[in-house]
Amino acid sequence: MRYLVIFLFLSTSAFSFTTSLYPGEDSRLLRQELIVLPLGPSWYSAHNLYLASLALNHDTASFALNEEGFLNHYGSSYLWQRFYLQGADISHPGEPGRPVVKIPFFLPSELKFVYHQRDGVTGEGWHFLLPQSFGNYLNLQYSWVYTLNGPPFFSSGLFDREPAQKWGAPTERRGFLPSHELAAELGQEDKRLVLESIIHERNFVSTPQAEKSQRQSLFAGWQTKYLDILAGAEYAYRDQQGAEWSDPQVSFRENFGILSLVNLRNTPVKAHAAFAFAYSREGNLQDQLSLRAIEDEVNHRPLPPPKKQESFLGDQGISFTIPTGFLLAEEISPFVKARWEWVVEDIPPLYTLARTYSHQALDVIMLEKGESFRRNLFSGKVGALVLHGHDSWELQYDIAMASDFLWSLKKSYLRLAPQTGLKFQAFLNETRHKVFFSLRQDVPPLTQQEASILVSNRAYTRNLWNDTNANLYPESAELSSTLPRFGAEFTQPDTSLSFPYFYESSLGYSYCWSKRWQLNALLTYRLYHRLYELGFAPNMKATFSPLYHPEIEGHTVYNRTDSHIGEEFYVLKNSHQRAHFASLEWQLIRLGNGQDWFLNTSAGAYLHLAYPPPGNGGFYNDIGVLHYSTADPNGRLNLFGRTDYDRGYMLKIFHGFFPFKNFSITNSLQYRDGVPLGKVRLVDGLSQGPLIAQYSSRGGGLSGLGRYAFYLQWDIRLLWRQMGESLAYYAALDLYNLNHFSLELKERHYYDTLYRAPVESVVGRTIRLTLGFQF
Repeated sequence: MRYLVIFLFLSTSAFSFTTSLYPGEDSRLLRQELIVLPLGPSWYSAHNLYLASLALNHDTASFALNEEGFLNHYGSSYLWQRFYLQGADISHPGEPGRPVVKIPFFLPSELKFVYHQRDGVTGEGWHFLLPQSFGNYLNLQYSWVYTLNGPPFFSSGLFDREPAQKWGAPTERRGFLPSHELAAELGQEDKRLVLESIIHERNFVSTPQAEKSQRQSLFAGWQTKYLDILAGAEYAYRDQQGAEWSDPQVSFRENFGILSLVNLRNTPVKAHAAFAFAYSREGNLQDQLSLRAIEDEVNHRPLPPPKKQESFLGDQGISFTIPTGFLLAEEISPFVKARWEWVVEDIPPLYTLARTYSHQALDVIMLEKGESFRRNLFSGKVGALVLHGHDSWELQYDIAMASDFLWSLKKSYLRLAPQTGLKFQAFLNETRHKVFFSLRQDVPPLTQQEASILVSNRAYTRNLWNDTNANLYPESAELSSTLPRFGAEFTQPDTSLSFPYFYESSLGYSYCWSKRWQLNALLTYRLYHRLYELGFAPNMKATFSPLYHPEIEGHTVYNRTDSHIGEEFYVLKNSHQRAHFASLEWQLIRLGNGQDWFLNTSAGAYLHLAYPPPGNGGFYNDIGVLHYSTADPNGRLNLFGRTDYDRGYMLKIFHGFFPFKNFSITNSLQYRDGVPLGKVRLVDGLSQGPLIAQYSSRGGGLSGLGRYAFYLQWDIRLLWRQMGESLAYYAALDLYNLNHFSLELKERHYYDTLYRAPVESVVGRTIRLTLGFQF
């Protein structure tokens, strides 16, 4: 049977929306369902259909189509998030949290989120699935986007319990100038062509001029009896990279990526191979070869961002994946997975990051060594899945190796985890009641960030900056004493370094009291052991003495007393502190099944307590991030608290109905608690230089009090469609942030008179007009 997405969409109103908490059922979203929801024509907004714990950042009206997007799932780091296309891992090797190329709207037939894998081959993460067969058709879709703004329909404070204007948010908000999105798909028997063109012009609060950005994608597919072949390329450009992080000084960024995929079909052995290449470039030569002053009060990064340490120049990446699986016996399925990532990073020799605090010069971080280097990361799993009815057991062996270059192993790190994949799942099935129990032990993957610390040759120094001419631009004569050094050149693995691991247990319940209603509940607890952290080497002999500081919670900071500042050496070691994650979620679904309305309601309470690096935001407050600041005892002050993706309480309601033939109305109401902030202060007068210290634990620690930027949004989509013998067409009107809520995306977290001052608000009321045709 040929798979014609638009014809299916136009001919039925049956929507399953099987984003179920119950792991016995796939959480998936079909393309004909995505087009009914007010999420925009983007698969990267589809995570909003899932519980809010899955999303670190919210993308209003697909505002971030060309921006970085970070997703995390159920208390895990965004650094560990994986993306798959038809089973092949397409995660970006140099920039975790996003795929090598963005997936065009018409390319996949569905999106599936896999949390509890059940077949030994399918990886956990976001899976884009291709159509099983093609046909003869032409799909076209065009969208026009514009931010309307205007007054809210409901008074401020009624629904937006913490409106940004109450705290002095800027009058100007993020939003779209007239922008355009075009998608096309051509199918002819066993071949098809997919095209997407995104051209946005957007306003940011932190920049005076609108940003122009674009993304162009082209993919071609071919199907044979035994093979699926896909090849594609993407080019993306932004002229104000960094504006989404409120950096007032921004540069351009351009990305180029190619992706090829071969997948076996109709064979007893499941196998696929993927090849990907990505190249990124940031900034111009003049920016890169000169000292660069950055007013960084909002995003004050203690050191260059760990997510992408090259910062101003791009990277190249190659990834290669071959997972295989076949049935050894009736109930035993062995599997093999392999992946190779190669990253090349080039940085100008005078790469410098100047930092300010309260419009005063602070220090300068300068790259001293390591202008260009390459690193490899090999990873693999071997194991077997034992199936018995609805129960499954999985045993696997994890292998990972990082090296500085493919045929040169001057620096290398090998990790073997022989008992990492014990997983147990049990399903107790009755007619209407289903109970699920899961217990597993697993290890987080070795990431490129960890590899860069272990096998690269980077070396940085901090220099004291005395801004004598008060222009907030560092000059060579203004840099004085050298402060502590850091970087991979001075880092090695601890002799007793072990792989981190976690235990997880889940208990779920599902009840179907009719064919149309389903209630799900899920309780999850996870305990992390031996997470990685950076500290001083045992032979470093760094000594500190306590000092009284009344403005820090605990009233104690630490001054460096030895005479070896600038001679530091570090080790990557295991932390003795544990991290905890717990969640309680429920979901009520009314399945459409051809009826005239549907409902998907979900709510949850989440708790994630850990000891991540100091600071606020996803770059630091994350259990997967490593940071040199934690070697200094001041970098460990008040660390225990909520992580950046701990959102407390969340509620989502998706509701749609069909008042008459060919017309539908869909509402989306989403609420979540805000980001768990912690107060930070500048501690000056120390021998090791000025430091940003955690003034209080983030999110109030166990209490959960101390989170702000509460989020609430109401979106709506009006859809009309018509089907003829040779032509099908539809029109849609989307209204995002219908009430024009003015909640903040980002606040100033330094504890002074400007504490909690908003610097970015959510996108205002935005309209999207869409026309679609199929011939």
